[in-house]
Amino acid sequence: MARPTRKMQLAGAAVVLAALVGGGVTYLATAPAAQSTASAAPSAAAPKAGHGKAAKTAHAGGPGMLGKVEHGEFTTASAAVMQVQHGAITAMDTGSLTVRSVDGYTASYTITPNTAVRPARNKAAAPTPGPAPGDLSQLHTGDTVQVMATKTDGGATATRIAPVKT
Repeated sequence: MARPTRKMQLAGAAVVLAALVGGGVTYLATAPAAQSTASAAPSAAAPKAGHGKAAKTAHAGGPGMLGKVEHGEFTTASAAVMQVQHGAITAMDTGSLTVRSVDGYTASYTITPNTAVRPARNKAAAPTPGPAPGDLSQLHTGDTVQVMATKTDGGATATRIAPVKT
């Protein structure tokens, strides 16, 4: 039998991550809430969990596999440790990017020529090609992004950066 390709390994890791995230979200949604001495009145404008437009607007991260993840790590089948983070850019230059999540977690990422930088989405405009790999010119301090990185002993190297519509 042929050895699995890198793409097949990454696809398998993505499926496992989706299952873990989905299972975690399901567990959290069904787990009994902790008791509190004070209770807040529910907001009438708050989106409801589930499918459709309300689910897509429930978090600034938007829909998708990592839409509700603030930050975390996982290990792929090839033993690579991956780091994901959703947050605001607090500092950046040509070789690095620092992101702070809503809960205060801050991480810095090395940017290489291989870092994929996704273009900002604009459904009203015609599709345009994205920036060149490693080109941060479309990103600015304060922008909300989702970062996928490979973690090593020396730090984390961003593999993908995607702007998030807030």
